[in-house]
Amino acid sequence: MTHYRLAATLEDRLAALRLVHDAYVRVGLIEPNPYRVRATPFHLLPTTTIFVAECDCGRVISTMSLVGDGKLGLPMESVYAEEIAQRRRAGRRMTEVSCLASDPGQIGCGIEVFIHLCRLMTVFAIWSGYDELVIAVHPRHAKFYQRMLAFRLFGELREYPSVKDHPAVALYLDLHHMERLPARLYRFLLDSPYRPEDFRVPPLSESEYRTLEECVDTESYPLPSLGVFESATQLEPSEILVG
Repeated sequence: MTHYRLAATLEDRLAALRLVHDAYVRVGLIEPNPYRVRATPFHLLPTTTIFVAECDCGRVISTMSLVGDGKLGLPMESVYAEEIAQRRRAGRRMTEVSCLASDPGQIGCGIEVFIHLCRLMTVFAIWSGYDELVIAVHPRHAKFYQRMLAFRLFGELREYPSVKDHPAVALYLDLHHMERLPARLYRFLLDSPYRPEDFRVPPLSESEYRTLEECVDTESYPLPSLGVFESATQLEPSEILVG
C-alpha cells in the first residue's frame, strides 16, 4: 500500500530530494553532486512544501515540491520573469510545482501514484489560499498536463538554464475553476480524505536548516543566502516572505 503525506522531517526531505537528484541525473538534466541531493535555495523557505509517496516500509518512491511565491520569487522566473510579473500585477497568488521524481525500480510507481500525489498537493494549495499552480515542463509533456489536468499555456518555448538548457513551456492551473478537470478526476479531487491537520508540519530547526543548506545547488541557483539563522534573532515569516 502507498501512503501520501507532507515531508515532516529532515530525513523525509533528504530522501525526496535524493530521489529528484537521481532522476534528474538519469535523464541528463543535471550533473551528479557529492551529496546526491537536488536541493535549491527555495527548499530552505518555509513556503516550500515537499510531498512524498512512500511504501509500507517507509521508502520514498515518488515526490514533488510546491514553491510558494515569496522573497525569492518563483524558480521559473529565471526564464519567465515578465509572464510571472504580469500574473502578480493581476493579483494572482501563485505557487510553483517543481522537483517531480519517481523511483523507476519501484513496482507500481506510475500514473496512479502521480495522480494521488497531485491530489494531495492540489488540496494543500487550495487550503493554503493559492489562486494558481504554475509549472515549467518539457514541451513533450505539456499536452498531458493540458488534456488530463486542465493546465493552460502562458509561456512560450524557451531554454531552461538550471536543467542544462533543456526546453520548457510555462503552464498554469486556475484553482478556482477545478470543474474544468475531466469529470472523473474532479470527483476524485472532491473526495479527498485530507484534513487541515494533515498539512501541518514542523519548520526546519537551525541544525536541519544548516544541513540542508550545505546541499543547495548554488551553481545552478546563484542566489544569496537567506540568512534565516545568521543572527541571534530569527526573522519572522512576514519578514522573509512577500504577501
